[in-house]
Amino acid sequence: MENRDLFTMRELGDRDLEQFNSLLKYAFQVTSDEMLKTGWQEDEMKYSKAPMLKNAFVLGWFHGENLASQIVIYPMEMNIEGERFEMGGITGVATYPEYAGRGLIHSLMSECLRHMRENGSISPFSAPIPFPFTGRWAGKWYRIS
Repeated sequence: MENRDLFTMRELGDRDLEQFNSLLKYAFQVTSDEMLKTGWQEDEMKYSKAPMLKNAFVLGWFHGENLASQIVIYPMEMNIEGERFEMGGITGVATYPEYAGRGLIHSLMSECLRHMRENGSISPFSAPIPFPFTGRWAGKWYRIS
């Protein structure tokens, strides 16, 4: 990664809520005006994603104090033919355009797969993703072990 010493990867916490929400809104083009029109209140919008920071594994790259890229693994359970599995739902994957092309998402995804493997989780992928931890291709489920 170019100028890697300028970036720090770490888990996000409560203090990162504002930056976390800002990157999600930017990446997924959700405006406050649109949310207000559908019945959301300002405070609800501000705190709607806070549970994610408490209940999920949220990882990001920071450029100084600024969040540049993020990914979320939300813990879930999945029933496959009557057997229950711990599952990691990958969501909230986003990078600001000025940080694109530096391998940030690639490294976040690798770290998330490592995290799931260590915790005995599986993750269903919807497209072929040749990560070394999966051992199989999309269209199947994956035990990361």
